[in-house]
Amino acid sequence: MPLLNLPHYTSSIIEETDHDIHIQIALIDSKKPLCPQCNSKDIVAHGKRHRHFMDIPIRGKRVGLNIDVPRYRCKACKKLFPADLPEMSDEYKMTERLAEYVKKQSVLRPYAHV
Repeated sequence: MPLLNLPHYTSSIIEETDHDIHIQIALIDSKKPLCPQCNSKDIVAHGKRHRHFMDIPIRGKRVGLNIDVPRYRCKACKKLFPADLPEMSDEYKMTERLAEYVKKQSVLRPYAHV
């Protein structure tokens, strides 16, 4: 994805306002993972969940990434779990590079300006 430089994602819809850029992204390779609970390969697709992540600014505008994350159910242990999202930080609901940028900038500038 040349605009975002996130190799595991493609973009499909880009909306731009005066202050924001909203981009719909999708995983390029969403192969079925192993169950995180029991490591079973016997899983089935179980819908999608809409998620929103923030990314580093582009042209001085905030960037929001919207993605429909595939969910799976393990047939062995019945656990429901989402696909892994490379380069995204679930803890902060932002890309890992934005989290790193905020950490670096918070040392240099007041937190309110980051």
